[in-house]
Amino acid sequence: MNSSWKLLRNVSAAVLVTFSFAAVSIAAEEPVRIPQPTAMSNATNKVAPSYPAVARQLRLTGDVEVDVVIGEDGRVQDAKVIKGNAVFSAATVDAVKKWSFKPIQVQGKTQTVLTTLTFSFRP
Repeated sequence: MNSSWKLLRNVSAAVLVTFSFAAVSIAAEEPVRIPQPTAMSNATNKVAPSYPAVARQLRLTGDVEVDVVIGEDGRVQDAKVIKGNAVFSAATVDAVKKWSFKPIQVQGKTQTVLTTLTFSFRP
């Protein structure tokens, strides 16, 4: 029984160390935040969000801020609305996911980056 507990403890310690190293390597791969003008200057294909019909009928206006993760290949990997009217959210995310960028370099190395893009909706 005693040797079984030692084995279990050693295996548990090995698993814990493995997960600790995995967490460190994941944290090291976090996207680098860049300013919106830098991202916009690297945009090669921009798709404007469509103005939702319900928003047009209600004469809604507003701005939507979206956090966008741009991969090393210049494609949008993820887009999440962080601020703005929910009526505009789906149209904004759908459009941004169609954008593409030149690969963006930070400190001389092509990197996955994060930026915040702002879209204005006016009828």
